[in-house]
Amino acid sequence: MSDVAAGVDPAPEELRAVGREYLRAMRDRDSVFTPGKAIWTKANADELVAAFVDRPDIGGRSFADKLADQLAGASDGALQLFAELWYASLAPLADYAPETKRSLIGGILGKMTVPVPLPPVVESALGAKAFNGGVAFKTRRPFQLALLVRIAVAVTALDGEERKEVLSEPRRWKALLESVLEPKEPAQRKALSWLLFPDYFLSVVSTPHRLAIRKAFADLLDGSAIDEDDELFQIRSELSRRRAGASFYTAPIVDQWDPERTLSGSPVTPEALAKRSRFRTPGYAIVSAALDLIGEGRWSTYSDVASVAGLTASQVGEYLNLIEHPTGYRVIKHDGTTYEKYGYGERDLLPEGVTPRSALEAEGIEFDLRGVADPAKRVSKEDLREQLDAAGLLPQVTRRGWLIRGSSVNGKDLVPTWREEGWISLAASNLRQVAPGITRDELKPIVDEDYAHASYHVKSEKLDEFHAFLTRMEQGHLIATVDQGRLYVGNLVGDARYEPSPEGDSNLVRDVAWVSDEGIDYADLPAELATKLKVQRDVVDLTQQLETLEGLLETETEQAPPPVYEKVVLQPATAGLAAELHVSQAWLQESIDLLNDRPQLIFYGPPGTGKTFLAQAIARHVAGENVRLVQFHPAYSYEDFFEGYRPTSSGGFELKPGPMRKVVDQALANPRDPYVLIIDEINRGNLAKVFGELYFLLEYRKENVELLYADEEFNLPENVFIIGTMNTADRSIALVDAAMRRRFAFLPLHPSEEPTNGILRSWLAEQGLPVRVADLLDELNRRIEDADFKIGPSYFMRPAVHGPGGLERTWRTSILPLLEEHHFGELTGQQVVARYGLDAVVAAVDKPAVTLTEASDESTDSG
Repeated sequence: MSDVAAGVDPAPEELRAVGREYLRAMRDRDSVFTPGKAIWTKANADELVAAFVDRPDIGGRSFADKLADQLAGASDGALQLFAELWYASLAPLADYAPETKRSLIGGILGKMTVPVPLPPVVESALGAKAFNGGVAFKTRRPFQLALLVRIAVAVTALDGEERKEVLSEPRRWKALLESVLEPKEPAQRKALSWLLFPDYFLSVVSTPHRLAIRKAFADLLDGSAIDEDDELFQIRSELSRRRAGASFYTAPIVDQWDPERTLSGSPVTPEALAKRSRFRTPGYAIVSAALDLIGEGRWSTYSDVASVAGLTASQVGEYLNLIEHPTGYRVIKHDGTTYEKYGYGERDLLPEGVTPRSALEAEGIEFDLRGVADPAKRVSKEDLREQLDAAGLLPQVTRRGWLIRGSSVNGKDLVPTWREEGWISLAASNLRQVAPGITRDELKPIVDEDYAHASYHVKSEKLDEFHAFLTRMEQGHLIATVDQGRLYVGNLVGDARYEPSPEGDSNLVRDVAWVSDEGIDYADLPAELATKLKVQRDVVDLTQQLETLEGLLETETEQAPPPVYEKVVLQPATAGLAAELHVSQAWLQESIDLLNDRPQLIFYGPPGTGKTFLAQAIARHVAGENVRLVQFHPAYSYEDFFEGYRPTSSGGFELKPGPMRKVVDQALANPRDPYVLIIDEINRGNLAKVFGELYFLLEYRKENVELLYADEEFNLPENVFIIGTMNTADRSIALVDAAMRRRFAFLPLHPSEEPTNGILRSWLAEQGLPVRVADLLDELNRRIEDADFKIGPSYFMRPAVHGPGGLERTWRTSILPLLEEHHFGELTGQQVVARYGLDAVVAAVDKPAVTLTEASDESTDSG
């Protein structure tokens, strides 16, 4: 195995030395920290089982406080064994600082009557790094330590020869490990196995990562492998032989199993980016698998399929329009109505004359007078999720997060009782007693019968909630609830049970270990989590927010300050940007400050004042490439702007995202990056019509609305900024209603005011051109009485204007037509030329200035 040690995934020598010490200590019933002292004994291991494993503390205190109580009175030998077990868990972790590891182990050793120091071999490995433990090695810490204690019991129960045999070869070690049935904690099992036998086991402890590696390099296997670890060993050996790379997490190896970096989080190279394929992400594979599950006589919606695939309804629609699937006609609109046609390009996947509705009717689905399909035949997102999960087609989720509402159940606030007594409940007054773990298919007819009086929509919600509470929630899942403006979190520790409730408010019950009595103020929550908590369901899956919740749980458990979730703050204006745009840095900073304060800003002013140019420059400065521009016009609609059904070349319709939806989807995927949408000539659109329900979200970013074309809750992320431009020459600024004024900040750009009045002179000076053109523009604008029709500097900031005949041509073809339109019906063309023509303005600028003495002399002479 020396080739492996020197090839792919080599173990740091410091950790190899530590691993050898653990094998020695376990084999000889010795010690890692104090060689020659009997620490790995059955008596010490059994003592830890009685003190720690068999006495779990599920109270709402920190892990450190609970551990202190559990280990109180433990012998020095048991304490040292516990410290050595914990160090085995901490040693390989790259996301724990050496001082943190030392502090945690020292806290245990410090409880001993005669504390022992860490030996040099252990000290030298504190800074070694093998892999990131992630949230599993933080939030699952009690369960992982319980597993290690159980392993110690299994090892110390063996006689001397058996221990030597088990610890001499990785396959025999694995057999022992598999004999320890609980706790499962797969990541900890893999980590310990790697520490002891790094030349055989991989340091890849993530189950999804291991699966992806096996799939990507399946061609390297010869068929002799007996299980997953053996397959991964073969893959690593062959890659090492080929000198393919140093690590599974760096190029070129990671490019093979995670080319789009959706799993590993490894940096993506420009070459890998260029190779990305539009539909090669796991989400689209799940879409295809979901369609296979929508059988004859059943239907689903774009929103349902998108939900289980982690995509948007628009993305699913686009996918079905480009990738042929024989059952795609069974996916219809969220309101249960169908498209007129089902086809791709010039092809039609249904026989001539057959529509999606007629095809579904032929399969036995009935439609009402409104054209809505029978809801009883619908395959919901929860149906799809259970079937996909049972088939092993969904990514394995080791832990989920759940919101359970209890602040208003039949008019009662149950949350204080939940927290005091350590449980949660779900009202199920009409539901008969059913066994925990019941499948969705088994539960559905029971709900249909027990809630026969309820509407189909209510029965569907009840089915989702009961199934989640009874089956999908598992011990170790994170539970959240809200009450009186505070969020409370804990870990699920019990199976579901039925308890009679006279008032029907808490029939289904599960035990929860709440982590704190304080809770977390809503004001301290990140916007995306606060918004999700407002979804009006009694049971809400919060797995997408699990990382945030686990951070809060860790904070509560460790009694540390709450994590700071900073709002995206745009970078400040720079002197270089101000010089480039020929405006003051103070004005630019005010614009950015307005966006930070209220993420919608409008530049308004006459034509040619640089509104769009400045908007684009500021957007690029604060958001880089995350900028999109759209121009409104009178025919622009909600379907153009956000999403809507658009005709296809085959005569059917598909749901397509507009620029706003695309920006929001990108912003949701990258919540710490700013995204800017520029709306040019925003006043030309009917804003109430274009924004629809989104108009409300411009002011209330933390609220949810239901979308017009998708059955989902939607909110506008705080990292989306909107800059609009508005032309005042058509008087539209006066017609802006109070609602829009309240939602946007307005900054004027007038030629006679800062910053516009100095732009042209600055630009001319930079170009080395005479300032005479700026004098002409100032005189022209002095003659224009209406501020909304003054001329902006942009007309004169082109090189062609300053060539032979360029100024006259620009004046005649661009400036005078604007002023003729302004004075239409008031002045003739000749009068406009006489007042605003180039000759008239030049004459006024070139006229010698009259001094006070000359003016006095003229006055005397006239007298």
